[in-house]
Amino acid sequence: MIQEQKYNALGNVIAEYPAGDQDVYLIYGTEDQFYDDDVKTSYDGSFVFNYLQKGTYTLFVYQDDASQPSGTSVVKQTFEIN
Repeated sequence: MIQEQKYNALGNVIAEYPAGDQDVYLIYGTEDQFYDDDVKTSYDGSFVFNYLQKGTYTLFVYQDDASQPSGTSVVKQTFEIN
């Protein structure tokens, strides 16, 4: 599940809620950095990648980040299916 957080001017979290209609990307293996599959989150922040086989994957999403020139940064997690 993907969650969104809103911050006040002091940097404190003032709200947290499911991130609906957000892109979630998946990289198969560890050989490249370009995504192989993507889905959108449901209204409740949930998402599913079907039919994954044994192996290593990297999941990532983009987050708003005012400190970056592009206005976004990447949040990623690598995991393995045995």
